[in-house]
Amino acid sequence: MYTVFDMRRMSGLLALAIVLVVAGCSLLHEPDVSVADVTSIAAPDTVHAGTVFSLTIHAALGPHGCYELDHTDVTRTGSSLELCVWARDVSNGNAVPCVVTEQDLSFQAGPARTGTFRIVAIRRDRCSIEKTIIVLP
Repeated sequence: MYTVFDMRRMSGLLALAIVLVVAGCSLLHEPDVSVADVTSIAAPDTVHAGTVFSLTIHAALGPHGCYELDHTDVTRTGSSLELCVWARDVSNGNAVPCVVTEQDLSFQAGPARTGTFRIVAIRRDRCSIEKTIIVLP
């Protein structure tokens, strides 16, 4: 039979185990994710309405071995395409010699109407790089 003292000891050990599990899980958190530094947009100067065209953005993801492409947020309207490239830190807090990794990312777009079509790439410093394309009939 368990005494009151044994029950307190067991509940104390259970509480300690729960704290250790919660603390351990917090150490296994998602890597840090940040906006990559987009340096240029390559796209044609003019296209015809309804024509699909390719565009490429050049992004500096961060130190090689420390950052890699995580995802790209894309917001599309009838007259614009907004891109935000995200990179994640995969160094796990380790100090490693790093150099900047640069990557070209390709996308397809097809403006449906004539006029102008704006491509906006959000940069790490929250400024943006833009390219305006003339859309012909």
